[in-house]
Amino acid sequence: MKIDNSQGNLCALLDNPMRENLHRICLADFSDLSHLDREKLFNATVLSESGKAYRSQTRTLYSALRPFGRFILNEGVCSFPTTRQEWQSILLRFQSYYLRDPESNAIFSSRCRTWDDSVVLWLRGLTAESVIPRGVQYPRCDLPEPVVDPGSPSRPKLLGDRAADYTPISAPINKTLAGPIFWRSEVEYLDEVEENLRARNNIVRDVLDDYWLRLTKDYRTGKNQMRKISPIEFQRRMAESDWNSDLVRPKIGQYGGDLAPLTHPDVPNNLGWALVIAKNELKISNDTECLSRRKLGAHPAMLWNFFHKGKSTLNLTAYTALRAEQSARLEERLLFLRLLGVLSNVDLAVAVAILIQEHPNFTPEALISARLINSRGRSGLLVADGGRSRIFSVDKPRAGSRKYALLTPRAATVMRHVVRATSGIRNMLRRCGSKFWRHLFLGCAGGPATKSGIVQIAARQLNNRESYSLATLYPELAQAGVDSSFDFAKLRATQGVLEWFATGSIAKASKRLGNSYRVCLENYIPAPLLSLWNERIIRNFQNVLIVLAASSEDYLLDVSDFQSIEELHKFLLRIVVEYPATVSPVGKLIQQRFGKYKFQEYGLAVDDQSGVQQSLLTLRLDENSLAVLMAFQAWAPSNMSSSELETLEATTGLSPRAFIDLAEFLNRAALSEDVGEALRESLMLSRLKVVHQAAQLRIPNVIERFKSMRIRATWDVVHA
Repeated sequence: MKIDNSQGNLCALLDNPMRENLHRICLADFSDLSHLDREKLFNATVLSESGKAYRSQTRTLYSALRPFGRFILNEGVCSFPTTRQEWQSILLRFQSYYLRDPESNAIFSSRCRTWDDSVVLWLRGLTAESVIPRGVQYPRCDLPEPVVDPGSPSRPKLLGDRAADYTPISAPINKTLAGPIFWRSEVEYLDEVEENLRARNNIVRDVLDDYWLRLTKDYRTGKNQMRKISPIEFQRRMAESDWNSDLVRPKIGQYGGDLAPLTHPDVPNNLGWALVIAKNELKISNDTECLSRRKLGAHPAMLWNFFHKGKSTLNLTAYTALRAEQSARLEERLLFLRLLGVLSNVDLAVAVAILIQEHPNFTPEALISARLINSRGRSGLLVADGGRSRIFSVDKPRAGSRKYALLTPRAATVMRHVVRATSGIRNMLRRCGSKFWRHLFLGCAGGPATKSGIVQIAARQLNNRESYSLATLYPELAQAGVDSSFDFAKLRATQGVLEWFATGSIAKASKRLGNSYRVCLENYIPAPLLSLWNERIIRNFQNVLIVLAASSEDYLLDVSDFQSIEELHKFLLRIVVEYPATVSPVGKLIQQRFGKYKFQEYGLAVDDQSGVQQSLLTLRLDENSLAVLMAFQAWAPSNMSSSELETLEATTGLSPRAFIDLAEFLNRAALSEDVGEALRESLMLSRLKVVHQAAQLRIPNVIERFKSMRIRATWDVVHA
């Protein structure tokens, strides 16, 4: 942040990380203030706001500094007072003006909250920089606590007060893909919401995968077209500025009779020539508009109507993998950029949606503003396991942390294509000196003169039914009930609710979302579903007690909640599986009464041991074991063949390559200064750094010991 008065207009300049130009905020209300006091005020504000995020600086200027400027202009203040009493009077009058400021549309409660949260914090910064004398009290808007605690409406503590009747909120809650969730008393509604939510989530997954598959097919098609053009021939034509073919255009009136340019529809491989020319412009140009319609259309190899809608010289729809009705919604320039491998804002919105669906611990805001390379030159995408796995990390500014995720195969596929498709624009932005070259999601939006670089990624690229978006390309979204309110936040919340449905654990849902238990409970799990879930748990336990009490009676079906003997048998099978004898006395009784029945006719026996076995790797953090592991990493590649490195040991299923990757992982973690909290806790990072430093001194001695050993495929160590 800095204050500018060079052009006679007093304003603040802020660096918006998502915009190339600086954000200008007018401060003309301070023009009547004396130059000395104005400089003191602005310098103190700049110092107190330095290092803060762009949004925090903007909030301070709009909620504190500008209202103070309107106040001193309204009061006719030309210089600041010098005594503590005068400053106290000014602050009291400023608070009164702030709460009734006619320029603000905020309600009274919002003004009080903003005053206590933002304005008072700004005033403290002024005191720290000696603009306001120390000892001046900052007026607050919060009301004092009552001397006598009256309790809550449901539990009053005053004599004579009755508890208020509880009435659940009747307004539906619309935070997921399931649409509005209403307050209902039927427990079956929970199953209905879960089934609807899973169905819509699967439809969205299928649509996103289909779009991405067609996008990568177009990328490969464009690559194949460009391979038809000889690089030597292209370099020759570029050196000689010869962009005409050997084809003579027929003469029609005063037009024609000359050699046709290389992109003429009758010239062989005209699309390949157009793509190669555009690719070269992106490679050598320092202009962010090098892929605009105006710039490409001005090239001598291009015809005037090369990108003209309805009159394009190229039949691009014949090359794209999109369906006919889908390609008809795209303008020719977007189809051309799609074959060129340049991503549009819709392509990037689909990539963000897939990443959120696979890793909902990344928030939409953090993903959209993610950087592939940070200011210290470190990559946010790490390759592990010999290139087989990728670890991606993003900053969550509001949480003040960095989130990590081992990308799933689906997310890794998307990330690989995004990185390779944005490399050309990233290099061009770096040559131009743009600050956006570090960003992950770069592309080129529609329009005749749109710049390449940062494009706006918003929910309208997914749900807008009037213009080019995912919703217009795939009508099956609307048919499945995914309405126009579909956005990134709902997609993320859906993954958390589905995890809660699958496990019944809010703790696991909060871990999947990357939020705390309280935040997940208050903001992501809809309250009606939580109420029905608790009711289902109570009913389930009631049924367990009923079937235990009436297990040998003929009226068991009548006293339970089940309509048929089949439903009762399925319930008995489920509780036998879910309540082992060692869990509780109730589990012991269940196994004694019903454990002997197999219920094979319902598709699963009680003693079915199906499932995935999970293993846990435990590392001993001492300098000797770590030195042996790191010495093996340095010694094995040059002393073992590739086949020996990949040979699996029969008992553990591990290969020498696994230990090399493990050593590399621990080495990077010990040397890195940017490790997430979850990984830091799992590795005991502080202990690892100490042990790693001591192990470095032992590595040469261990390698010498390796020279007197040889390793067989059976992992037997034989001394020479």
